[in-house]
Amino acid sequence: MSIVRRSGQARPGFKRQAGITTTVFSLVLNWCGVTVAMEFADVTSATGMLAEHFTNKPSCGQAMADFDRDGREDILLTGYFFPNLLFLQSAPGTFSESPLSAQLNPPVSRCGAAAAADYNNDGWPDLYLACNEDNHLFRNDQGTGFSEVTAELQVNHGGNSEAVAWADLNQDGQLDLFVGAYPSSSTPDLNDPDNLDQLWLSQPDGSYLNIGHLLDAATRARTALAAQFFDIDNDGDQDLYVVNDKLDGNSLWRNDGPGCGGWCLTDVAGSNGADRPVFGMGIAAGDIDHDGDLDLYFSSIGEQVLLRNDLDQGSLAFTEISTAAGLNFYAVGWATHFADFNNDARLDAYLATGNIDYPYNTDRVYRNDSTADSLWFADVAEASNASNAERTHGAAQWDYDGDGRQDLVVCNNNVDYRLYRNVSVEPGNWIELRLDGAASNINRDAIGSRITVSDGQGHLQQREVASGQARGGNSSLIQHFGVGDASQVSVRIRWPDGREDSHQLSANSRHRLFYAELLQRDGFE
Repeated sequence: MSIVRRSGQARPGFKRQAGITTTVFSLVLNWCGVTVAMEFADVTSATGMLAEHFTNKPSCGQAMADFDRDGREDILLTGYFFPNLLFLQSAPGTFSESPLSAQLNPPVSRCGAAAAADYNNDGWPDLYLACNEDNHLFRNDQGTGFSEVTAELQVNHGGNSEAVAWADLNQDGQLDLFVGAYPSSSTPDLNDPDNLDQLWLSQPDGSYLNIGHLLDAATRARTALAAQFFDIDNDGDQDLYVVNDKLDGNSLWRNDGPGCGGWCLTDVAGSNGADRPVFGMGIAAGDIDHDGDLDLYFSSIGEQVLLRNDLDQGSLAFTEISTAAGLNFYAVGWATHFADFNNDARLDAYLATGNIDYPYNTDRVYRNDSTADSLWFADVAEASNASNAERTHGAAQWDYDGDGRQDLVVCNNNVDYRLYRNVSVEPGNWIELRLDGAASNINRDAIGSRITVSDGQGHLQQREVASGQARGGNSSLIQHFGVGDASQVSVRIRWPDGREDSHQLSANSRHRLFYAELLQRDGFE
């Protein structure tokens, strides 16, 4: 199988981006005889993402994609009362505002969330903006500009919406769309669709069918602030988890397949412990204990919640282990993330916090110090230089400079956006994968694919490709894995249609894998 690769440089020979001056604080851990450091540096101004462009935002979002298809990921930052700005990565580690930014600013936007995805499978990332009042879907016209197609495709939400996510629910190769509502009234009118979460199912002709009415209206009228699609029960299709505010209880919509007048989804959160009522803000899903299923980490006011998925015990059920695992924190939590920041083959965690009335109002970074016998995350925020003291709401992760270390973009409410570069010294090896559907029955972004990586040393990791997570947007679609000291890994991909693909790939490299080549190799096309 032919694989297109863009190789990263080996860690010892990596050259820092010219013009970036950093002050670095480090925390060093001796784990199994290996010195591991987790370090971040604020490089916002040095990279061209000037913070002074962004002020007075009561809500903010970020969406990452290669909008101009030059091989480097770009970023859209919402401005709410101020303009939405698209920054293109014109050279590795260097950003400049796109002249197309003006096209992403309707007359009245007030947009606080965004998610990028190639909804029409033409190879160019499109963009959905969730706003207060009308929402907006912008089609990427192959790099020449953006055209609004919201009315044409009938995917508008006219109320206040704070969550958006893409997935292929029915595995037809076209992306479906969820938008979470945040009604202004504590007793919303259930007959008003602007007060309800909405779900649109793509149709063969490229149009969208609203199937939100097939779901329970009272459940859809809660206060959604974050949502993510993933396969929570390991049955091969995409389920949906919605985090709600105001102690309304969270929703877990299990994908039950065709029927029901469009598509069947059942809220099973109450039957398995996933409904845990919180003042919910953000969501992260990841296999933190390497048992083959996805665990959930979501934020709240005064507490943060970690639910361990016990599917490996025989049925879908969740056990709360927030305090026992070290991830509970007394603050107003917003965005949450799982990421391997030090490349030791274990998922670390990130928590954005945002209320100055709490005594520890700084963002948290947690290093996964788990052993075979216990699950534990150590709070290393202060030493890592990522304990931003502003009121952070949104956050996204990506390896923007391609050096094999996960970086962070954070949005500080009513202040600015900041770009934190991961400058950890001598972390473990890594591998990054970009999947390309490029076939009639697989969405172009391969959203919904599950990737499993084995380093041959007992570390088995998995990720799912998703657009819409954390809080306010989507992180990179490039999947990052730390692999410790492994120089080669085994990679298995379960594509959205269930077909599986296996590879032996070298570490410290980016690899782009194409579904179409799997079909050709196996004789399907």
